[in-house]
Amino acid sequence: ALALIEEECNRFRPTKNYLAHLPTPKFDEFETEVMKNEFERIQNRQPMEMLNMKRYDLNPPPAGKMTDVGAWQEAVINSQAQLEHQALRVANMDLMAEYGAEAWKVYNEILQRMLNQAQSQLNLVRKEIQEVNFDRKQKQMAAGEKLKKLEEREKFLATGLRVLLYFLKLTVTILERLEEQLRNETYECMICCEKIRRRDFIWSCQQCFHVFHLKCVKKWAKSSTTNNENASETPNLGWRCPACQNINRNAENLESFCFCLREILIYQNKGASSFRTPHSCGKMCKRSRESITGCPHPCPLLCHPGPCPPCPKIVEKFCVCGSSSKHVRCGTEDFKCKKKCEEILNCEVHICTLICHNGQCPNCDQTVETICHCGKNSRTDPCSFETPKFACGEPCGKRLSCGNHFCSQICHAGACPTCFFSPQVTKTCPCGKKDLQSLSDIRRQSCLDQWLTCGELCGKILRCGPEGDEIILEF
Repeated sequence: ALALIEEECNRFRPTKNYLAHLPTPKFDEFETEVMKNEFERIQNRQPMEMLNMKRYDLNPPPAGKMTDVGAWQEAVINSQAQLEHQALRVANMDLMAEYGAEAWKVYNEILQRMLNQAQSQLNLVRKEIQEVNFDRKQKQMAAGEKLKKLEEREKFLATGLRVLLYFLKLTVTILERLEEQLRNETYECMICCEKIRRRDFIWSCQQCFHVFHLKCVKKWAKSSTTNNENASETPNLGWRCPACQNINRNAENLESFCFCLREILIYQNKGASSFRTPHSCGKMCKRSRESITGCPHPCPLLCHPGPCPPCPKIVEKFCVCGSSSKHVRCGTEDFKCKKKCEEILNCEVHICTLICHNGQCPNCDQTVETICHCGKNSRTDPCSFETPKFACGEPCGKRLSCGNHFCSQICHAGACPTCFFSPQVTKTCPCGKKDLQSLSDIRRQSCLDQWLTCGELCGKILRCGPEGDEIILEF
C-alpha cells in the first residue's frame, strides 16, 4: 500500500495553468498610431518633433485668386471652422483642468476594484485547488490504510489457510490410515494385541480415538474397578482408557457404538457393506467440536474413526474486550486487539486503561477526595463505588430548620435534628417538672421566644453522678 502511494506521489505533476483556455489579452488595445509612432521615436532615440502650428493658421486665398469672391468666402468659412474648433478645444482644456484629476482618481479606483475582484476570484480558485488536492490526498491515505488492512487480512487468511490445510492433511492422513487398517483388518487391539475384524464388536475412546475389542474393554474396565482400593468407598470412580488414561464412568453398560455414537452396532456380526468404513453407521458424523475448539458447526463427514477435522468455515470473531472484530477460521483462539479496554470499573466512575485483556477488569486503583458529613473536612480514600462519607469529629455547625440556631452534634450522617428550643420539641420547663401551658397562657411561637422556668430547684443529676457515688478528682 505504501509503495502504491509513493508511486502515485512520484507521478504527481505541477499544477497546470488553468487559464490557458482563455484568449490572449490584448495589451495594445489602447495604443493609437500616434502612441506607436512616439514609442518608436523613443526607442530609436530620435528628437521630438516641434508642434506643427500650420493648422492654426488662417490662410487667405491663393495669390491668383485674391480678387475672387468665392475664394474669399471659402477662406472665411475655413477661418470660422478653425475658430470654432479652437474654442471647443479651449472648453475641453478647461473641463480637463477642473475635473481631470478627480476623473483620473475615480478611474484608478475602478481599476483597483477590478483588480481586487480578480485577485479574490484567483484566491478562491487556488483555495478550491488546494481543497481538491487535500481531499485527494486524504482519499489516497484512506485507500492506503484500507489496502494495508486488506494485505494484513490476506496474510492472516493465507496463514490460517496453510495451518488449516496442514491440520486437514494431518487429520485426513490419520483418518485414511485408520480406515485403511480397519478395512484391511490390520488394526490391533492394544489390550489383546489381536487384529480387529470387520465383524467384531468394538469400543472407541472419544479422547484418543483408539479402537478396542468390546469384550477386551469390558474385561479391562471390570478388572480396573475390581483392583481399585477405593472401589467400595467410591463406586463411581470409573476406569481409565488403556491408551490415554482418560477416565470413563460406565463400566457395566458398555455397548458397541459406531464412531459417531448415534447407533448401536447390534447386527455388526452379520456383515457390513464393503463401501463404507467398518464399524461405521454410514451416516453423517455430526459430532460437536464445541467442547474442543468452541466450534458450533457439526462435522460434515460420514461416520468415521479418529478425530474430526478442523472446521473450514470463516466466521467473524470479536476480541476479548469486544471492541474489534475480524474474520478468522472457526474454532481459533480468542485474539486481543491493541486498543484500550475502556470498560467502566467497579467504582462506576473511571474506565479501564489496560490493553484488551481476558477476565474481569481490576478494581479501580485511583484515589478520590472524600468529604465528611458536615462538609468541613476532607480526606483521600481509594476510589470505590461504596466509598462512604466519614465523621470528622468536629461539631456539625449546620443551620437547623428553624433558621436561628446551629447543630451542636458531632459530625453525623443524615439530616440534623429539630431545634431543641422549638415549640414542637420543648413542652416543659428546663427542669422538666411543669408543663409550659401551666406556667403561662401565652403559647411560644418560635424557638426565640422566652423559655419560662418554674422557679423550683432543678434537681437534675450532675455529671459527677448521683449522691453517694465515689468521686475521683482529676488534676
